[in-house]
Amino acid sequence: MILKGNTRTGAANLVNHLTNERDNDHVEVHTVHGFASTTFADSLYEAEAVAKGTKCEKPFFSLSLNPPTHASVSERDFEDAIDQAANALGLEGQPRAVIFHEKEGRRHCHVVWSRIDAETMKAIPDSFTRYKLQDVSRALFLQHGWELPKGLNRDERGSDDNTSRADQEIAKRTGLTLEDHKAMMGDAWGLSDDAQSFAAALTECGYILGQGKRGFVAIDIYTSDAHSIPRRLGMKKREIEAKIGKPTSLPSVEEARIMAEDQRLTIHETLNQGKPKTPESSTKPAGQKALENLKKAQRQERAALIATQKAAESAQEHSFVQKLFGHIKSSWDTSAAKFEALRTKWTKTLKGQKTAEEILSARQMQTKTHQNQQDVLRQSHLKARRRLQPDLLIQRKAEREKIIFERRRLVQTKDLESRKEAIRIKFEQDRPKGLER
Repeated sequence: MILKGNTRTGAANLVNHLTNERDNDHVEVHTVHGFASTTFADSLYEAEAVAKGTKCEKPFFSLSLNPPTHASVSERDFEDAIDQAANALGLEGQPRAVIFHEKEGRRHCHVVWSRIDAETMKAIPDSFTRYKLQDVSRALFLQHGWELPKGLNRDERGSDDNTSRADQEIAKRTGLTLEDHKAMMGDAWGLSDDAQSFAAALTECGYILGQGKRGFVAIDIYTSDAHSIPRRLGMKKREIEAKIGKPTSLPSVEEARIMAEDQRLTIHETLNQGKPKTPESSTKPAGQKALENLKKAQRQERAALIATQKAAESAQEHSFVQKLFGHIKSSWDTSAAKFEALRTKWTKTLKGQKTAEEILSARQMQTKTHQNQQDVLRQSHLKARRRLQPDLLIQRKAEREKIIFERRRLVQTKDLESRKEAIRIKFEQDRPKGLER
């Protein structure tokens, strides 16, 4: 399975991110180990409080474990992988919290360790974690007989997908994948022969061309996100400057964001004139509604199973107490100490030891049975949601195409034409000779 981890700070952000049920189908706290607290959130706040007694600025190590798509991985397999990662990172024995996510028909795991050694009150080093995790990940693929991805296969070229966390957040905010942004900017680049035409083409796609610290940037009109032009086009800075010159006369990132906000407000005013507000639920695609209804039903089904299992465990525990200590009820009096002495004496007898062993065996059997029931239900739920994925992918693609169409349409509204023309005129007036082809 793919392991990705880094040191983190901010317990509140980690709690909000990892317990977020809005972006996940199901969220399940698996274990909280080594903390005085018993809940996931409180354990991270506890670790953050402990770290305040040190100079460590990033007291957490957050790790995600992603098995291959459609691979059936048990909780025991996840726990073994977590232990191997802890040994490689030097975090064995450290307090940790484990949480499972189910999303888009697959199940993956997140682990958060406290890096603070309670005895020395020093942070455990975090050097070379990427290479250590790659070695563990490669070993896990070989151990389970899974096909090695390019990034882990030493005989093949690594994957070109180096999506950063910031890029993932941009994709989430805009509703478009990075490939969609790259495609729009690539089209604008192909239709341009100088900086002015490139700026105009980008504006038609919903971007404002500006200059950043390292060259050309495109500011998204709708979110104010900054996209590096060389990175999105897959080109070097000097290759871009050879075609359209240097970005010396372009607005800075801050100025471009002000312009983007101005255009965004104008677009919103245009859209809201004389149009009734539509409830959000009525605009959701049919596939998304079906998925949400399925998630709701599955959560209720899981809650019902857990409630039934807890009731069975409670009933069994009561029968164990009766079996162990029911025979000494006649000896019960107001002295708790006397009852405790009788109980201790009886449990040391041969019959008492045999009964205790039977009870322990029954408890283990019940725990295993309940775990199997949860696994079976979880797998059936995953299969049900996987059946919806093909339709959801088609709908999401259609939604992205609609967003791209709307981006192009909205920036061409009548109210914006004068603004765009003013930008072009200003650009032409301020354009130095160095930008000429």
